[in-house]
Amino acid sequence: MFERFTEPARRTLFFARYEASELGGRTIEPEHLLLGLIRDGEGRLLDLPLADIRSDMIRAAEGRPKVATSVEIPFSPATKQALVRAAEEADRLGHGHIGPEHLWLALLRDESVAVSALVQRGLQLEALQQRFRTLAGEGAASRALGKTAVLETVRQLEALFAQLLGMLHDDQEALGRAAKLMSDVQALRTSLEGRS
Repeated sequence: MFERFTEPARRTLFFARYEASELGGRTIEPEHLLLGLIRDGEGRLLDLPLADIRSDMIRAAEGRPKVATSVEIPFSPATKQALVRAAEEADRLGHGHIGPEHLWLALLRDESVAVSALVQRGLQLEALQQRFRTLAGEGAASRALGKTAVLETVRQLEALFAQLLGMLHDDQEALGRAAKLMSDVQALRTSLEGRS
């Protein structure tokens, strides 16, 4: 189930499990996902009072005994649904991966303690959802631009190696090393173009 999850999204799930343990949860709830997102620093680009939201949620859980980290804590049905919704959000945005941005969007689609904590802080749910969708779209555009830039750099390297091969025609040993490097650069370009 988690093969599409990026490393930051997996860290968020790890932190959600930790938060459930610390707050005495018998299951990992959507509010633990929110705390996991906050703990991992996801959402720092947003203008959200994350520290206040975290404090409110911790205060609401006061008095519950901690659960040992060795004890298995399953996802609640609401959290399982949030994970399904995260995949739906990723699909809606045309992303092959599921990242923290998709977890945020999934949390915002449902009535939960996590959403209530955000709304109580005066946040407009629709505006927040639009902001996350914009950030998720910008991330995809940035990754696409980054790949284009890398591919262009590889093409430039390929041209430089071609010039170098022309200058080394008398030195057979250097010519062999340069030809090998040229072959590696061409293989890299072919690989990058194949992923486009």
